[in-house]
Amino acid sequence: KLLEERLQPKVVEIDGAGPRVAEMEDRADEGMGPRNKRVIAAIKEASFTGKGDKPVVVELYREYAVKVNIAMARSGEVPKGEYEGEYNAAGEREGRGVMRFADGEVYDGEWKAGERDGRGVTRLTNGDVQSMFYRQGKPVGEGVRWKANGRQAKRLRDGRGVGLISLEEAR
Repeated sequence: KLLEERLQPKVVEIDGAGPRVAEMEDRADEGMGPRNKRVIAAIKEASFTGKGDKPVVVELYREYAVKVNIAMARSGEVPKGEYEGEYNAAGEREGRGVMRFADGEVYDGEWKAGERDGRGVTRLTNGDVQSMFYRQGKPVGEGVRWKANGRQAKRLRDGRGVGLISLEEAR
């Protein structure tokens, strides 16, 4: 028998008096937004050996959260959420509306035939905010993403970052 099949999976914490099995909590219904806030709060409460490590780890976690969301969206797996806004005769989102996704992301903007279409602002789960245009659910043209730290902005082209820009230029 393979070793992997004989050993029970364990998560071990090594901080404290000694190694112990970590207590697993069932938080399947928590959603990514609340989970990110909880994890970032835990990182901020943690002790680090190097000065300046804490903000670096927080930023790395935020970037990871964005990559997870992008991967989910590109795979076609769409997080559930609640929509508040206008509908067309077919019952699809159309006109102005706000979509609050279960993962904590919020899109406030224009819709057409159930897809993002027109100008919209998205508040991402990592705290970043982006403003851009959409056509048939896909980002098109120029846009801007402001980092959660409030000190950086990135120019977007068709939804992809193409370089940092000044905060003045981003406005």
